[in-house]
Amino acid sequence: MRRVGTSTHQHPVARILKVLAPLVLLIEAVLLVFNVIDLNDAVLLELAMEFVFALVALVMATAARVQYRKLRRSGMARGDAFFAALTVVLPSPVVAVLRHEIGVLGALWRWARRRPDVRPGGTAVQYGQEVRTFVAVSIFLSALEIAVAELLIPWQWLRIVLCVIGIYGAVWLLGFLAATRTRPHVVGPDHLTLRFAYLARIDVPLAAVTRAHTVTHGQYTKTVHIDDGVAALAVMGTTTVAVRLSGPTTVRVNGEDVAAIREVRCTCDEAAALIALLPRRTG
Repeated sequence: MRRVGTSTHQHPVARILKVLAPLVLLIEAVLLVFNVIDLNDAVLLELAMEFVFALVALVMATAARVQYRKLRRSGMARGDAFFAALTVVLPSPVVAVLRHEIGVLGALWRWARRRPDVRPGGTAVQYGQEVRTFVAVSIFLSALEIAVAELLIPWQWLRIVLCVIGIYGAVWLLGFLAATRTRPHVVGPDHLTLRFAYLARIDVPLAAVTRAHTVTHGQYTKTVHIDDGVAALAVMGTTTVAVRLSGPTTVRVNGEDVAAIREVRCTCDEAAALIALLPRRTG
């Protein structure tokens, strides 16, 4: 198994800026405190640094745009290309947080409009029943915690803080719950698309599918696990369906091509429905 396609790395200017910006501000503060420079000089220096930072931001934005276009030409979807391009100029954890927040809002919007992310000609297959139960219980507990905090905590400021945190957590959980409904697995004319909310996606060419059967594999520690020619998309550490491919096949995992995959595993609420939609060939 090997990954193919375009890799993304944080722009060198971005790495330098992460160290240079706080260092310059620290030096400026020290010089000002010890009267090495006066306030007017400090203001001028700050304006000069703002100008430099603006130029650097422009350079990084241009680099991200170039990377986005390059990824789009390689066949990557718009959303995947956008976030992959962001990693050129922003730390990966920041991009991951942004992706999750946008995923929550997008899922809630689709859920409210009752418009799942299924392209014309595709058939949706639901998954994540066990996750939805867990998330629903968590939302109820979040609401209960807010009520308990209002009754038992005497400090208003702390009640407000806990209430805001509780509401945010409940909305995030509700968005995740919505994502499992609005982003189902899809059997399309050309591809089998497997998903787990907005966290992971595997696209498999339907022409490479030979057969599928129910079999349980567990103890996965990652949502997407790739090893020894097997790409597994696990929900709560488990898969329940195995899809055999005709030979070493390139599949797309979270927007990146991964070669030499012989089997793809996933989980769904009705395994028989997914298996019935997939082709069965000798191979």
